[in-house]
Amino acid sequence: MKSDQFAVAAASLIIGLTMPTLSEAKDIWFVRAKQLQCVKQHIDQYSQTASNDIIIFLDECPNTDLASILSKKVVNSAVPTITPKEDGPNHPAEVIQFTKGQLKCLKDYKLKFEDDLEVIEVPKDPCS
Repeated sequence: MKSDQFAVAAASLIIGLTMPTLSEAKDIWFVRAKQLQCVKQHIDQYSQTASNDIIIFLDECPNTDLASILSKKVVNSAVPTITPKEDGPNHPAEVIQFTKGQLKCLKDYKLKFEDDLEVIEVPKDPCS
């Protein structure tokens, strides 16, 4: 397995363990406005990754190398206890995922970046 494929698989596992179940999932993410601005500025860079599913670690923007991101986040080889937490205005998402098609829609999606808002709502499918 190539390192990029491994990184996507590992990131998908992390996302699966830390995000709410589908029955709990909402149609929006709560994201820090400055982090989303970075993502929007680098959409072309994210779209050039090999996978159709783009996993974005918001605190690592504009880094698209999942292997290097995950290697920085691994403290040791032990499996940590992961407590799922739902994102919300007080707990913004740390990782988001879009398809390449959804990233194209996000590029054109008009989001309200107001100076007084630190956290904004982002649709999980900006194409709909």
